[in-house]
Amino acid sequence: MLDELLEKILNLSQSDGLKAELQARLDEIRQLVHMYVDSGLVAYVRKVAARLNSPMFDDEISMLIGAAQDDLARLGVDVEIVREAKLPLVRLAITTYCKAHFGLDNTDFEKYLASYQTMADELRKSAAYRKAVG
Repeated sequence: MLDELLEKILNLSQSDGLKAELQARLDEIRQLVHMYVDSGLVAYVRKVAARLNSPMFDDEISMLIGAAQDDLARLGVDVEIVREAKLPLVRLAITTYCKAHFGLDNTDFEKYLASYQTMADELRKSAAYRKAVG
């Protein structure tokens, strides 16, 4: 899905020079998305949240994982804990966020979003998960 979106953006450019520059930037974005998100976490979310075996939607899943991680960090959960995503509660929160936002016609969006918001709030309030203020 990310690749389709990036290709559409690329096709909108008119000049060859602009296309080349845009292509270089899009390649950088793809690399950053894949570096930013642990591939093991992507595979986990793909299987658990999206119930998929194919990596066809890994770009979308990577973006959702990144958005969940950014949201948790924004709320005050320690960035290192969020980025590692090794602790079960953090992993569950990220997976639930992805479950809420994956796909276009998600009839359970509100249910999963409410669940994620509750988990995120509990993580934010827990001293073990908060970032050190200093």
